Amino acid sequence: MNHYKKMIYFLGDHNKTSKIGAVKILITGRPGTGKTSFVSDIAKSLDKKLFSISAPNLNSHKLGETQKNLQKLLIDIRKNYINSIFIIDEFDSLIGSRNREINDEYQRMIGTFNMILESLPKGTILFAISNQVNSIDSATLRRFNGTYFKCGYNLIFFK
Repeated sequence: MNHYKKMIYFLGDHNKTSKIGAVKILITGRPGTGKTSFVSDIAKSLDKKLFSISAPNLNSHKLGETQKNLQKLLIDIRKNYINSIFIIDEFDSLIGSRNREINDEYQRMIGTFNMILESLPKGTILFAISNQVNSIDSATLRRFNGTYFKCGYNLIFFK
C-alpha cells in the first residue's frame, strides 16, 4: 500500500485518529511538486471540507496582534470547524526559527503557535505545507505527527 493510500486509510479511521487527538502533518518539498494539490485530493477522498489558512493574514506588524489572530483562529476552529481539514500553505513564512536573530515578539508568536498546535480539538486535521522546512522552528516541527517529503508523484514518510 503506498503512502497516499495509507494516509487516507489512517485519516479515515476515526478510532485511530481520536486516540492521538488532532492530526498535524507537515508536507515539504520543492516548489511545483503538488503538495497543495495532494492535500486537496486527500480532503476529497475523505469527503471533508478543506479550509485554507492564510499565513500572511495571520501575521501582523502590530505588537501582539499575530498572537491575537492565532488565538482567534483556534476559537473559530473549536466553535465552527471541528472534524475539518485545514491547510497552511507557505508555513515557513508564518513560523520561522527561533535560532535566527529575531525579536522577542516573534519568539512569543512561535510559542503561541506551538500552544495552539497542542490545543487543536480532536478530529481536526492540519496540513502545513513548506518548501523551506529547515527554516521552521525545531520545537514546532516536533509537534507534528508526521512529516512527508513530496517529490512529484512520490511521497516519502520521515516521522
